[in-house]
Amino acid sequence: MRNVDPIAFFSEHRDTIFRICGVIGTLLVLFLVIRAIAMRMGGWSAARARVAREMAVTRHAFAAPVRNWYRHRRDLRYLTRALRSPLTWRDAERAMATARPLCAPARPWAATVTRDLVMVRLAGTADSTPAPPAPWEPGVDRDGEDVPGLWMIPRQDLPMVPTDEEAREYRPVPVCVGRDGGDGGCAFLDSGGGPPVIGLDGDVRNRAVLLRALAAQLEARLPPGLVTVSEGVHPGYPGAPVRDAYRIVRDTGPERGYGPVLVAPHAPDPLPAEFAEPVRRPDAPRFLLGSPGRGHVRLLLIDRHGQLVVTGTPLLTAAGALARAVARALPDIPPVLPPMPPAGSGTGVRGDLFEETDEPDTSDEPDTSGDARGTGMPGDPAAVSDAHRSVPADPARSAGAVGAVEGLEGPARSARSAAPTIASATGEAGNADPTDTTGPAAEEGVPRAAPTGAGRSARTPN
Repeated sequence: MRNVDPIAFFSEHRDTIFRICGVIGTLLVLFLVIRAIAMRMGGWSAARARVAREMAVTRHAFAAPVRNWYRHRRDLRYLTRALRSPLTWRDAERAMATARPLCAPARPWAATVTRDLVMVRLAGTADSTPAPPAPWEPGVDRDGEDVPGLWMIPRQDLPMVPTDEEAREYRPVPVCVGRDGGDGGCAFLDSGGGPPVIGLDGDVRNRAVLLRALAAQLEARLPPGLVTVSEGVHPGYPGAPVRDAYRIVRDTGPERGYGPVLVAPHAPDPLPAEFAEPVRRPDAPRFLLGSPGRGHVRLLLIDRHGQLVVTGTPLLTAAGALARAVARALPDIPPVLPPMPPAGSGTGVRGDLFEETDEPDTSDEPDTSGDARGTGMPGDPAAVSDAHRSVPADPARSAGAVGAVEGLEGPARSARSAAPTIASATGEAGNADPTDTTGPAAEEGVPRAAPTGAGRSARTPN
């Protein structure tokens, strides 16, 4: 390099030297600009944090549609599978009916059914809600903290039939409102309890879809003819005007303990008195509106992402896939439970029907033991028991009447049809002819000759 002329070297590598100087100058200017921006943000640390945050937001914006689509598919599969199972609906009903007498004066208003547990939400103050008795347990959140007004019980510990009289009279009508917490169980809202009006508010599109999903569940669950849908609910259903539909509901009587329901996009005008009054009987008319409504209303708020919340409560669900899940599971949704009979009335072994009376004095009557072997009369101990059973006041509701309808023989016949047959063979009840076909037994279509079952002798031919 000592013998190299600097001027000659510069002349020979002019382009390379200018290119390197230009790159260095550009980097220097860029550094100064970045430094000025960083200083304006509050320093290099604040600038790095803001850049990281902006990059995360950008990444989330591009990945959110794909992630939401996968979540929607997962919720759709879960809700469809849960709503198609009758056990899901029955466990929700049994849990609310069982908790009703235990949590008084609080009232159950919602339930969440998971794979192993049923959680019941109670309406009432923390001071008025008693501690849950065994096998119930206090509900807990994800952090393990107790949640006020939440009881939970394992599904296998639920009683098959509530034994408390108040629980038998309480008939919840649960409808699915989505998946609890977005990744929890299937959330149900008792549409047969609480305020008489259920109103919807929030995103217009999701609100209309939610109204149809709830109306479809009520139509599938309640007895036929109790749900009246007005115009404006579904574009493919030309219902009656809202005011006329309300008159139909007002004139419709309850059935099996359940009251009629009006589904409408808005409240009738003028506002009926039922909207502003609390429900005083369980079979009173109820209203499902696609608007916030007025009066005594339970309000459901849904946003454009399908998140649903019952205002004033901690219940938050993901209802974006609810409509499609209900459409898929609609043929398999079970109806509501029929009214439960009083304890012991449906077992067939209690009550006056099977209580034996004192045997009458038959010393002056002719001996019929010979005929009893062929006809199943008092010569047979089993026939004596049948002959002396008292006839119920309403044989149509007896266990024997039910058995006769199903084609059972012997003791399964109704007391009304069996009593004349026995009396005619023993010479009682006016000494009726055993072959007479004009008596009450002939009117009911039950054969009177040749009783079967325990009253027939093995040696007697048919």
